[in-house]
Amino acid sequence: MSQIPKTEILFALAAFICIGLCDFFRKKGVSLSPSPVSYYTVEVLATFATIILLGYFLEGWKISLNQDTVIYASLSGILICVAMVAMLYGLRTGEATTVVPIARLSLALTVFLSIAFLGDAVTLKRIVGIVLAIAAIYMLST
Repeated sequence: MSQIPKTEILFALAAFICIGLCDFFRKKGVSLSPSPVSYYTVEVLATFATIILLGYFLEGWKISLNQDTVIYASLSGILICVAMVAMLYGLRTGEATTVVPIARLSLALTVFLSIAFLGDAVTLKRIVGIVLAIAAIYMLST
């Protein structure tokens, strides 16, 4: 089994913390906003400003695009936009402890698709992990 470089773990932990905080702020913010779409518009503008800064500091703002980047990034962007607006509508009226775990079932879909189409290894540990994650999400959301 190969070792995961420590930098990958640090980036994953940073993502975990930021996504958790983001979902918390989304629940609070969307409940005060007149419209989930308006809320997400402001969020996207803040995201755009942040990516300019991150692009500069992390990569010296060297943009390099190819056809695959444009296709996959566009698909990802469209899907995350629809997902976030759907989640915001759910958070507007529902509890974060229900809406967010259900939305995060996406991890099981990602693992399945990665195994089926990207050649990621199927291991007993991964199968048990996904089953436990689904069970945990079920228990959190009921």
